[in-house]
Amino acid sequence: MDTQRNNAIFDPHLHLFDLDEGDYFWLKNALPPWPKISLIQRNFTPADLKLPVHFQLDGYAHIEAGFNNTHPAAEIAFLEQKYKRAHCAISYTQIDQDPHTFKEQIQDFSRYATFVGIRDISEGADAERLLKPEVVSNFALLERHQLIFEAQFELHQHPITKRLCDLAKACPTLNIVLNHAGLVTAESFDDWHTAIKKLARFDNIAIKYSGFEMIDLPLNEPFRKTVLTTLVTHFGENRVMFASNFPICLMTSSYASLWQQYYDLCPNKALWQKLSFANAKRIYQIQK
Repeated sequence: MDTQRNNAIFDPHLHLFDLDEGDYFWLKNALPPWPKISLIQRNFTPADLKLPVHFQLDGYAHIEAGFNNTHPAAEIAFLEQKYKRAHCAISYTQIDQDPHTFKEQIQDFSRYATFVGIRDISEGADAERLLKPEVVSNFALLERHQLIFEAQFELHQHPITKRLCDLAKACPTLNIVLNHAGLVTAESFDDWHTAIKKLARFDNIAIKYSGFEMIDLPLNEPFRKTVLTTLVTHFGENRVMFASNFPICLMTSSYASLWQQYYDLCPNKALWQKLSFANAKRIYQIQK
């Protein structure tokens, strides 16, 4: 295997902040109850994505970060104008909105070369929005346009998990990506595991291994390895992706330390290459 390619990373989940240009209401007002949120209340650019010398950042997927939720295309336009690195963009729009409005929003996003899909955070009670009838036609539109839907909710919410399974079955060529390992915690692990086994049956569902800093879980916490082993067992080696959630990950570790820990979790380089690079490049439709 080519050594340079084996050390390449495609990070499928990061955020860049420019607090002067964007709104970032959630960040500026410290809305998430994270004790260390002050560490990330500043600007971040690609220059901050520092890796050990034996790794190479080949590209990344920029995930919407509340730059301008009223006009979310403004974030994509800003990124394309300011940063020329190999990246693709996931934007924000509400998945349960009127299908005509949803279609117009997707058409607006599609003007941008880096646009590949949408995320609509639906944690807690917001997850019930995925049950609304409008979601069915909006998922079908995403499928027709060969886009990605990023799902972010607690997988232990079994009615929502069942709904997502039904949607995946109805739209078999739509790539659905579960964010942040399905927001698992030690307390929810058993219910989460039940959901994982159901979701993994659908070949068009993949999952990112990320987000543990949001529950203040140290890098060396054994629970992290338990989650990874469970994901690879059920989703296989081709539908799990290492992701950083930069800069939120900085609340527990540096960007470099996080990727080194991911490397150390892999029993062989073939698995590392898939989880750190190949799977994300394929799912995010990056040709290079």
